[in-house]
Amino acid sequence: MKNINIKIVALQRGPKYYSLLKEKLTNLGLNLEIIEISEDLSFDTCNCSAAKFNLLRGLLKKQNNELTVLVSSTTELFPEEPDYIIGFSGYRSWSDSNRFKIIPFVSEQAQVSDSLNLEWQEKPTLSVGFLGNTYENRKCVKVATHLPSFIKQQFLQGRHLNYIYRGTSTFSATIGIIPCFFRLDALKQLEISNLDGDIIRYAKQPKVTQQEIKNYQEHMLRNTYILCPRAIENYSFRFYETLAYGRVPVLVDTDVVLPSSVDWDEICIKVPYDKLGDLENIVRKDYETRTKQDFIERQRKALKTMKQLGQFHWLQDIAEEIAQAAI
Repeated sequence: MKNINIKIVALQRGPKYYSLLKEKLTNLGLNLEIIEISEDLSFDTCNCSAAKFNLLRGLLKKQNNELTVLVSSTTELFPEEPDYIIGFSGYRSWSDSNRFKIIPFVSEQAQVSDSLNLEWQEKPTLSVGFLGNTYENRKCVKVATHLPSFIKQQFLQGRHLNYIYRGTSTFSATIGIIPCFFRLDALKQLEISNLDGDIIRYAKQPKVTQQEIKNYQEHMLRNTYILCPRAIENYSFRFYETLAYGRVPVLVDTDVVLPSSVDWDEICIKVPYDKLGDLENIVRKDYETRTKQDFIERQRKALKTMKQLGQFHWLQDIAEEIAQAAI
C-alpha cells in the first residue's frame, strides 16, 4: 500500500457512523488525519457564508500523497476538493456516485419501543399522515410557493447551492431555506385530496418532551402511509423513521439519491415532484391494488431493512472503497 494519508474533515462528531468509519479505516491500516470543525465554525445549509466555505475548502486542500474525505452529515455541502463526500443528501441529476456516498439516516432515528405493537394483522386503513415543521412562518418560503415552476425546479435540483457558497451569511440563510416551499406544496396536495389526511403542523420544532414523543408514536401507529417531502436539504429523516415503524413512506422525489444497497421500490411509494398533482391517485392505486398479505409482507421487509441498516454493514463497503483508492 502506498504511503497515502487519509484526511477526514468532519462537520459533526456525534453520530455513531462517524466513529465507526474512523475505526474501520484504522483497522484497514490507513494513516488518518482527523480535522473536526469546532462549534464556533459550525456549518449548515442556511449558514454557509463565502468566508466559511472558503475556509472549509482550505482544510480540504490536498497535499502530496493525500486523499480527502468530507463527512458532511446533515449539511448540503458539495465542494470540488474532496475525493469523497459522505452524507445524507444528493441529487441524481448531477451527483457523481463515485464521489458522493449517500448514507441512511439511522444513527439518530426515533427509538421504537419493543412494547409498541407495530405489526399489521389485517389490511390497514387508507390514511396518510404528516407530522413536522412546515416552515410556513418564514416569509421567503411562503413567497417561494408562488414562483414559476421552472424556477422551483432549479431549487429542487440543488442549483441554488452555488449561490449559497458565494453569498453572505444573510443571503445564504434566505436562499438555503427556500426549497422548503416544496413541503408546503406537498401538504397542500394532501389537504385538497379526498384522502384521509392526518396532518400535524409545527411552525418550528417543538421541545422533545415525553408528551411529544407519545404524540409522535401515536401518529405513526395510526397511519398507514407517511408523507415524506424534503425540507432544507434534499432528504427526509422521516422517511427512515417511517420504515422503522413499519409504515409506508410516501417519498416525494425531488431528484433524491437513496443509498444503493436497498430495493426501495419494495417498501415505499415514490411520487415524482413534477407529478405531485397525482399524489392522491398514486397513493390510492397502491392501496387498492394490494392485499392484506401484501401489506404484511411489505411491513416485514421495512422492519428488516431498518434492522440491517442499523447494523452499519454498508459502512464497511465505503471504508473498503476508500482503502482501495489509497492503494
